[in-house]
Amino acid sequence: MTDRYDAKGNSEGQYQPGSQDLVLLNKLDIVDPQEMENTEFDYLIQFQLALFDELSIDQQITSKDLCEWHHSWLGDIYDWAGNYRTVTISKGGFPFAAVPQLAALMDNFDKKFLQKYTPCNNTKRDDLC
Repeated sequence: MTDRYDAKGNSEGQYQPGSQDLVLLNKLDIVDPQEMENTEFDYLIQFQLALFDELSIDQQITSKDLCEWHHSWLGDIYDWAGNYRTVTISKGGFPFAAVPQLAALMDNFDKKFLQKYTPCNNTKRDDLC
């Protein structure tokens, strides 16, 4: 019987060779965790600046937008950026949402929150928070 959490052959669950299993497999061959953290942050700043230029104040945001933004942010670093996870993960002992539930959870997030609260231009700040 195979382990249902086995990520062999799946780039999401692989580590960069030489990183001592501290850095996920990436296109930039980064092996140092601090360098990867800094790189991801730098890409995030660049992405945010570009996003602010293309968003309109009356734009409805969808889960598809979130996936596209994730790909725009991290697509030059990770092959899997912009797609729902296919491996179950945790960080610091906190389990993230289980893979089989992701699509339904994102659909629910779309319906209950994104469709209700975006665009945000007529929502009071406290209500939005």
